[in-house]
Amino acid sequence: MKVTANGKTFTFPDGTSTEDIGAAIDEYFSGQASAVETQPAEQQTEPSLMQRAGDFLTGGQGAGQIAEQAGRGLVNIPFDVLQGGASLINAISQGLGGPKVLDDVYRPVDRPTDPYAQAGEAIGGYLVPGAGVAGNMAIGSVAEAANQQGDFAGNVAKNAAINLGAQGALSAVAKVIGRGVTALRGDISPDVAKTIANAESMGITPMTSDLIKPGNALTRGIQQSGEGAILGTGAKREAQQAARSDAVSNYLSKFGEYNADDVVKSLTSTLKGRREVSGKVLEDITQKMGSTPVPTSNAVTAIDDSLAKLNRLGTSADKNLVSTLENLKAELSNPSIDFDLLKQHRTAFRSNVQGDAMVFPNQAKAITNSIENAMSRDLKSAVGKTLGTQDAARYIKANSDYSNIYNKVLNKRIATKLNDATNQATPELINSVVYSRNASDIKRIWPALDSKGKDAMRAAYVSKIAEKAGDSPAKFITEVNKLKRQAGGEIYNTVFNGQHMKELNALHDVLRETARADTAGVVTQTGQSLANNIRLGAGLFSGGTSIGGEAGFGLMMRLYESKPARNMLLRLANTKPGTPAYERALNQAVTAVRPLLANQATQQ
Repeated sequence: MKVTANGKTFTFPDGTSTEDIGAAIDEYFSGQASAVETQPAEQQTEPSLMQRAGDFLTGGQGAGQIAEQAGRGLVNIPFDVLQGGASLINAISQGLGGPKVLDDVYRPVDRPTDPYAQAGEAIGGYLVPGAGVAGNMAIGSVAEAANQQGDFAGNVAKNAAINLGAQGALSAVAKVIGRGVTALRGDISPDVAKTIANAESMGITPMTSDLIKPGNALTRGIQQSGEGAILGTGAKREAQQAARSDAVSNYLSKFGEYNADDVVKSLTSTLKGRREVSGKVLEDITQKMGSTPVPTSNAVTAIDDSLAKLNRLGTSADKNLVSTLENLKAELSNPSIDFDLLKQHRTAFRSNVQGDAMVFPNQAKAITNSIENAMSRDLKSAVGKTLGTQDAARYIKANSDYSNIYNKVLNKRIATKLNDATNQATPELINSVVYSRNASDIKRIWPALDSKGKDAMRAAYVSKIAEKAGDSPAKFITEVNKLKRQAGGEIYNTVFNGQHMKELNALHDVLRETARADTAGVVTQTGQSLANNIRLGAGLFSGGTSIGGEAGFGLMMRLYESKPARNMLLRLANTKPGTPAYERALNQAVTAVRPLLANQATQQ
């Protein structure tokens, strides 16, 4: 590695630090100075930039010399900063275990020791026409380096990089943030604040560009370039993606393995429990009614009407049905028939009519329903007259639940499948109910499940998502979106209700807002995106204050994507640009994020 200083070229082994190079060259020139002390000086050493600035302020030299040296100083100011930036970038790169990025060009920068020289460096920015705030901050950083420990040239470069990165990044992007992101008082909007809180609770840190989306090809290219630049945001995106995958895995593992039997057991145990409760009510009513005779006028009248219709058919009438009805009428005409006996006749009547037939004849079915309903009215009337209206209401509900509970809760089709599943225990039969695409089926099943059954239903849908998504956040979002669209969202709203819906929605929203992490690592750098680095550098680092090329750009994007900058920018957008309040907000933002970048510069 070759280094040029004061017109002389030195060769050092690769990897030699800037400090060691500087010390060696200082020692060399110190020896040269000792050797010629006895000889008349043929030419004086060129004063440093700080000496020229001090002479300019104190009048230590002639006006012509001052003007000439000041002019030369103007040229050297950005050059000094650029070389310091190169040293900084190399130091950071090597600190991370990487190679040198830029060739070193050693340029001694005298440490100011007197107040005049320090003052000259502090006002250096004013000697540069058109440098603006960014230039002033970069050049004024020289004075800050005077009071810092360590290599002065390195400190100058670091201070300039930090100040320029903070001021440049914030002032450039703050003007283009949409006002809709912030609340009226300049606070972060509640929706955005909620997203940030949810994300951080999951171990995911949203970056600035996650919440302030790039709005065009240029800004998207800048975002992409920052992710690919040296010392840029690529590592942050990688860590963010890992955290997103962990969040998905953690959520999926919460529900455990789906067991189809848990759903069936929950349904049958719940429904059997309800039927048992109804049965106990019926037993209680029956005992209270005792052997008291009950009127059967409604049932006998219904039987007479049915026999009249059948007898009109003559020889075409169903002889078995006619015989069954005549026998039932004879039994019900007994004046001593009690409540329990009438119940038993009602239960036996349907099976007697159907007999061994596989299909219930339509005419027989209509007659059977009519007579059964008439017997039910007789039973209900007897309870009301004997025990009162309250027990009559209890009887009606219990009787309905006991006889129709499966069909009322599940409907006949689902009940049949579950009966088969209970006997055969095949996952296919169970899943045909669990994964029904009809929202009405799920709504019928859901109230009949206990807490274990509902957890099993959620596990069923989560396992289906996990099967297709794995630990991919992008696929997870896709599968959740599919479920949300199924049956107009009714199935999703039923299965993932209450707190479960809040948790899944929160994860879904966080993954959606940070979706850039899914693609940041695989996007190919194009000529357009690489050119954006140059555009951004030209726009932000004007007045000869550009430092560090790609690495400087990467550091700046790290700052922009940091948490402090993100929060400041979300508030800054609500203040009108150009006003004193805006400048104060911007300065506060710079002050807040500067220590962060300084920490990054020294640690990496």
